[in-house]
Amino acid sequence: MAAERGDAVRARARLGLIAGHLKARPAGCAGATPQQCASAEGDAGRTIPMRRQDLLKWNGWGYTDSRFIFNKKGQAEFTGKRYRVSGLVLPALREWMEQTFGASVEHHSDARTSVNVEAVPPPVRNEAFVRDLQRAAVPMSEDPEDRLFRAHGHCLHEIFALREGRLERVPDLVVWPGSHEDVVRIVELAVQHNVCIIPYGG
Repeated sequence: MAAERGDAVRARARLGLIAGHLKARPAGCAGATPQQCASAEGDAGRTIPMRRQDLLKWNGWGYTDSRFIFNKKGQAEFTGKRYRVSGLVLPALREWMEQTFGASVEHHSDARTSVNVEAVPPPVRNEAFVRDLQRAAVPMSEDPEDRLFRAHGHCLHEIFALREGRLERVPDLVVWPGSHEDVVRIVELAVQHNVCIIPYGG
């Protein structure tokens, strides 16, 4: 009976959360203006640098300095300084994971610690497109790490493919438009040179 009540409470909470996402925007909240969205040149003012791999995990979720570890007492701790749980000891987490999910800390699934750039497929270069981008002074990169970092999303399947070193098709080139005009020019050049564009945000 208590379990049924708990299920009902959780169901109501989930429905309330969904309903909150469906509510209309409050009056006077029209969203960001183009001026507010304008970015500064280079990395100035960026939250995430162009070389995301310097800050974020290449084969997992979150920042490179943040992860769960087990201390000498077998208690979970969260490293880093970027999250509210950073630096905290979570004494009940291990038991909860074992009881709730049947997880075991004895089971190891070691991830590759660094990108094997030799395994990243080489870019298929469209010389004319690259030349015109250079003339337009749009920052770009064919670096294997830059390309790999933007070759996937963050669902569980994709993260485990990265952890296991399974690298399939990756973008041939990464470009960083710094303005609306840059975006327009990139699209024009892509149409002109028959290049597929995949927007990548975040």
